[in-house]
Amino acid sequence: MVSCQSAPSGTAARANAPAPDRTLHEKSGNRFAVATQGVESSRIGAEVLRKGGTVVDAAIAVTFAISVERPQSTGIGGGGFLIYYDAKKKRAYTLDFRDQAPGAATPAMFLDAKGNPNPGLSVKGGLAIAVPGLVEGMRTLHRAGFSRRPFEELVRPARELAEKGVKVSPHLANAIETVKSDLIQDPLAKSRFFKGDGTPLKAGDLLVQPELGAALARIGASPRDFYEGGIAQDLLSTLKQAGSPVTATDLKSYRAKKRRALEGEFSASGQKYRVISMPPPSSGGIHILQFLKMMSALKMDEKPRYDAKTLHAMAQAFQQVYADRAKFLGDPEFVKIPVKSLMSEAYLASRLGEFNPSRARTMNEVSAGSFPGFEKDDTTHFTIVDHEGNAVVSTQSVNGYFGSKIFARKSGFVLNNGMDDFSQKAGVLNQFGAVGSKKNLPEGGKRPLSSMSPTIVLHQGKPVLALGCPNGTRIISGVAQVIFNRFFYGMDLYSAVSAPRIHHQWQPDQLWLEEGVLTSTVQTTLEAMGYPIKPFKAQNFIQAVSLEDGRLTAVSDPRDVAGAQAEGGSFTLPVTYSRDRERNQKGQMIGSFPRNIAIV
Repeated sequence: MVSCQSAPSGTAARANAPAPDRTLHEKSGNRFAVATQGVESSRIGAEVLRKGGTVVDAAIAVTFAISVERPQSTGIGGGGFLIYYDAKKKRAYTLDFRDQAPGAATPAMFLDAKGNPNPGLSVKGGLAIAVPGLVEGMRTLHRAGFSRRPFEELVRPARELAEKGVKVSPHLANAIETVKSDLIQDPLAKSRFFKGDGTPLKAGDLLVQPELGAALARIGASPRDFYEGGIAQDLLSTLKQAGSPVTATDLKSYRAKKRRALEGEFSASGQKYRVISMPPPSSGGIHILQFLKMMSALKMDEKPRYDAKTLHAMAQAFQQVYADRAKFLGDPEFVKIPVKSLMSEAYLASRLGEFNPSRARTMNEVSAGSFPGFEKDDTTHFTIVDHEGNAVVSTQSVNGYFGSKIFARKSGFVLNNGMDDFSQKAGVLNQFGAVGSKKNLPEGGKRPLSSMSPTIVLHQGKPVLALGCPNGTRIISGVAQVIFNRFFYGMDLYSAVSAPRIHHQWQPDQLWLEEGVLTSTVQTTLEAMGYPIKPFKAQNFIQAVSLEDGRLTAVSDPRDVAGAQAEGGSFTLPVTYSRDRERNQKGQMIGSFPRNIAIV
């Protein structure tokens, strides 16, 4: 969902007005821009900014609002990452409020008596639940000195949204349908996500969450209530009944962590750009930079974007970075990570030397790198930027659809299944197909490895792009490709976001190609090179804002079907349409998707 605000004096419409379908996903202004995955969330964030709040104030309000609007993806029972860029100080404030393993967690907690993994334990039920960090994250952010508005004021719109109700989006309706057999077993979920006759809520139905509204009222008054007060008592009762090892001490001791932003440079089309992204326990920043640096070294800006050889080079780069992810990444407070080495020119040059120019490499032919001097050993995203270049990017999650499928009985929120982001056992895949490593085994107080990648790109010291997306391991490849499209190929932001994507994550041996890439010539060439190809529709829904020549442009991924339209505060049911094919400005094919967006 996109929200932009022009200057009070008004500005002329863009000279080349976009086609009607494009206006559902793109909006420009020169005061601020908000791109979220929720219509109401974008409206609320924009309202905070109109009333004189900062981008951080808007981010806090959006965080709680999107928790109400997209309970399948995020919520106060989850966690996430956030980067705030202060344009005046030219500094990034990076916050980790990721879910955390309970103190009783052990490396063998998801293994049976024979040492074999039991995948179900980390996906659903009590053992899947990690200590939630979202509420403490927003409390920490609010106290950091970047806000102008009272905390309770920023939480209030979400509380009202929960109490009055929000229309079920197509994405939420699909999520309810997908996991309805689990949801209907939970009394709270059954009462809220199903009708009286036992059928699931559908798109356009009203979702009312009074228990969540009451919990948000308590959080607005005192956010530590979640960890030490009445909400904590409800949470602990629910956890005990579910067989979770999370204790009162785990809740009380949880704190958000300020991290040092991961920064690095890449070159494209004769220009240098600086990337600010999340450091470990996110793997996103490192691997996005690895990919962009390798593309720079290969001078990909001089090659056709959707040529088979270009896609081959991209696929090999993604194979390399995901192999590195499996070997080197984890919680930096528990394992030593060679961050600088992984992004060094020398290391990446050695990795490029392993590329095969003429054929695909199997996963057995690709492995993580090594160093002569090792350095001592369903999610949501929003982007908010103002005209001064202050920016917030945040990716938040309860992990899978409705997390652990367990709801706090009296407080109405779903609990995450963040423990599945740990390795069950070295070499075993999680629900997103990510390969587990010893460095990411569960331990008490440890935070699991993540792909969440909120990212800001600077040019000549000024922010020019802020973005991120959901969708597990495909977050990294999605964010990397939008940056790639924008700066290597000069695509405008809408085209960069909507252009077809590929994905390769080393294991399994599979190259995913989105509809629009699969022309007969490209497919035949790639198959002849040895790639097992699987068509897919990307669900890493990018939320992006660009700032160029004083003009803000926000784009909400046209693939996303969440939400209704908003125009001047008047809401209607989703207006969707589809076209068999569409071409972006570069001439690439884009698949057909339902289109709807908020414009406030």
